[in-house]
Amino acid sequence: MAAGAAPKPTGYRVYRAEVESGEAPAPQDVSQAKLKSPLTLQGSATSPEFSDTHFEFAHSYLYTVRAIAQDGADTIESADSAPAIVTPRDTFPPATPVGLEATIIPATPGTPANVELSWAISSEPDLAGYNVYRSDREDAPGARVNTELLPSPTFRDTSVVSGRRYFYRVSAVDNSGNESPLSPAVQIDVP
Repeated sequence: MAAGAAPKPTGYRVYRAEVESGEAPAPQDVSQAKLKSPLTLQGSATSPEFSDTHFEFAHSYLYTVRAIAQDGADTIESADSAPAIVTPRDTFPPATPVGLEATIIPATPGTPANVELSWAISSEPDLAGYNVYRSDREDAPGARVNTELLPSPTFRDTSVVSGRRYFYRVSAVDNSGNESPLSPAVQIDVP
């Protein structure tokens, strides 16, 4: 290597710190950022690409990169790149509920018939609840019949009319408001 020539980069180190939410645009220099945690090494890469898989949604992170090079036995690290601030958002819907079943609860004197629905518990870690949809046609999703998210996988529909056929579907909703696709429909005929 010629005297005074910079060594060629052999890889990159990616550093991250959590910053105060809403800090935008990114500061020109890491020292200007309002850090909630210290700048720490997240990982290394041999190409100018890196995937960070250890983060929390809705937290803001500052990233900076340093090139590394070998100069004999020494590893040399460049100055920080311009920082970038990223706030990951959860846009992923939960899985569709499975195992939807419907049962008729017959009318009794003074109480009209109703439909009891149940389905398998969702294993989603960020589940907020469930919605139930009812239609009188198999090919239509119908209208939501619950007014608030259901915290458990059961629902009693007390607004059914005798002599009608209904199709029910359920969905799961996560804490970010993402809703799953609707489950396959179950049909029930109210006597």
